[in-house]
Amino acid sequence: MSKRRLDIVGAGRVGKTLARLWKEHAAFEIGDVVNRSPESSKQAIAFIGGGTVGQIDQINVLMISTVDSALADCVVALAKTASIGPESVVFHCSGSISSEILAPLRARGASIASMHPVKSFADESLAVESFPGTFCALEGDSTAVQVLTEAVDAIGGKTFTIAPAAKAVYHAGSVFSNNYLVSTVAAGIDCLVEAGIARATALEILKPIATEALENLFRLGPVQALTGPISRGETKVVETQLLALQAWDPEIAASYASLGRLAARLALQNGRASKESIRQIEEVLARSI
Repeated sequence: MSKRRLDIVGAGRVGKTLARLWKEHAAFEIGDVVNRSPESSKQAIAFIGGGTVGQIDQINVLMISTVDSALADCVVALAKTASIGPESVVFHCSGSISSEILAPLRARGASIASMHPVKSFADESLAVESFPGTFCALEGDSTAVQVLTEAVDAIGGKTFTIAPAAKAVYHAGSVFSNNYLVSTVAAGIDCLVEAGIARATALEILKPIATEALENLFRLGPVQALTGPISRGETKVVETQLLALQAWDPEIAASYASLGRLAARLALQNGRASKESIRQIEEVLARSI
């Protein structure tokens, strides 16, 4: 891949991580870094290991890694002020928004795309270390997709393409598997705390069972990995737990019921409980949503 200059708008956790990796692997020369404030830009540059505080002018390759709500305004501003030509490549990192939001820049001659790394970026330094093997969803114009495919390959990632119209549902899958996984375990910790267990101890108690559940899921598949009262068809256990949760925290109770209905779908497939017992559980759960 020929060396290109990469400018960045919105160098937050995702942008900083990718830019640092590309800098370390000499995939791009890092150019201007534009954040909300010069100080924020300087901090990003320090983490990346290169770049300058400036305004985007001549675009070679531009990464927009802002929050989704800022994307449209960025595009409008860039379409008015930046120098864009047929050699320009512009991409954003949103998981749920397609590259078509960049259409005003395509109208100016740029090749556009979106690239979403399927990864948690809670800690940028750890994300840099663990990035190899990360899958990145790509969609957009062929030239931009090719540039990004080569860039991801240079830092040890893997790519797959996705239809623009499917991005919202695709990204919801990432949210379930990452963000909601954290939320679900956090609710489990809260339950143990309510039962009188210290929060730090609750985290230690749940770590093995949560880790085992994930290992089983990826080793056996979701249907066979499911265990617990719903998988066994224990209606009374589910009903008792729901009543206890409703008396303590109705919101957690509602989440328990919603997730329980998804678990019931799997339980019907693994055949460990009768269809009638699963139907009864579904009725109990439905009354609580």
